[in-house]
This record gives sequence, C-alpha cells and structure tokens, in this order.
Amino acid sequence: MSINFVNILDVDIETQMEVRNWRNDERIRKYMFNDHIITEEEHKNWLKSLDDNNKSLFFIVYKDDIAVGVTGIINIDYINKSTSWAFYLNEKGLSFLGLGFFIEYYFINYIFDNFEFEKLNTEVLATNPKVIKMHCKFGFKEIKIEINGLKRNNEKIDIYHQSMLKTDWEINSKKFEEIAKRVLTPPRNSV
Repeated sequence: MSINFVNILDVDIETQMEVRNWRNDERIRKYMFNDHIITEEEHKNWLKSLDDNNKSLFFIVYKDDIAVGVTGIINIDYINKSTSWAFYLNEKGLSFLGLGFFIEYYFINYIFDNFEFEKLNTEVLATNPKVIKMHCKFGFKEIKIEINGLKRNNEKIDIYHQSMLKTDWEINSKKFEEIAKRVLTPPRNSV
C-alpha cells in the first residue's frame, strides 16, 4: 500500500470536479466550517483561484491508485514560516480503517520536509472529537478553544485551535515511523 499526494491542479478534470461531490457529502460537510452545498460554478471558481494562489495548496490523496480524499495547506505565511492544514476522506477513503492515521503521518512529514515551515496549525470543530484526539496523538498542542466560535442552524459550536512545531514533530514522528514503514511504501508527491 502507498499514499501519494498530487496537486489538485495536476489531476484530470474529472477528478477535480469529483472533489465537489466529495465535499458536498453530508459526512464531510458536517465537519466543515462552511457546510453549504457547493455549486458547480463555485467549485470551478475555487479551482481557478488556486492557479495564482501562493497562500494555499490542495492535493488529491491516493491510496495506491485510488483517489481517497483531499488534503491541503492554507494561510501560508512565508514570513513567520507557518501554515494551517486539513484533510478529508471520500467514501472510498472512509472504507479503509486507519487510513486517516497514515495520511496525517505522511502529510505532516511532507509539509515539514518540502517547505520551510516551522509551525503547523489546524482548526477542528468540537463536533469532530476523533480528529481532535488524533491530532493530539500526533503531537499537536491545544492552543485555545474558541467557545461558540461557529453558529450553525441555531447551534453554537466550539472551535479547537491546535499547533505543532517542526522541532516537536522531529521528536514525535519517530514513534509513528516504524508503524508506517511496515504498512506503507513511501509516498510519491507532486507539488
């Protein structure tokens, strides 16, 4: 089994457009900050905006040769050497038990190995406790909880802000390295 990240702008148009269906899936939308149904026009405009954007990069995640999700970095800050990241799995990706663990491990490595970032941030809705817990296992530290940070359908949802320093990852990654080596072949990536 291998995990690969391919820049969304480098994949075929069918895969680019299929991402909209993944993102509109209720299982994904309920964990997003913006949970509205994305139209085809909105999606095309988003893809077009990535072309000249030096603040964001998005990747299709492949398990072997199967597209299983999306990951990306946003809010790229070249001066402070930091960025934020997130990922989600499509229906095929959700069928592989433990796949999120491997994507998180390899993508954190990818970010710190291929960019000059010193800090990696993430924001997760309190309604997604499994991901909050997984980030903590990987060494993300809780920076703050934004109480009632998001209002949706008359519900107030807390937002967990988590961060990891590259120096901490260099220590924490060792405990995951052996597990990943036994299961996966190293990823091939495309920026």
